[in-house]
Amino acid sequence: MQGRIHRYKRPDNDTLKRELAPERYHIMVENGTEYPFSNKYWDFGGEGVYVDAITGEPLFSSRDKLVSS
Repeated sequence: MQGRIHRYKRPDNDTLKRELAPERYHIMVENGTEYPFSNKYWDFGGEGVYVDAITGEPLFSSRDKLVSS
């Protein structure tokens, strides 16, 4: 569907609080942090598009991801 604009809608905080685990809510809504190297994507090298976990909006491609040594 080329040329079609998709509108992403962020649910309100009450909805997110009901639907997310407490740790995820803290990290994603309250700008909390998680322990370093603790999530399954910290060293992920697969191809794809990274999306906002709340809205599903595309953020960046794995082709644009920094690869450090």
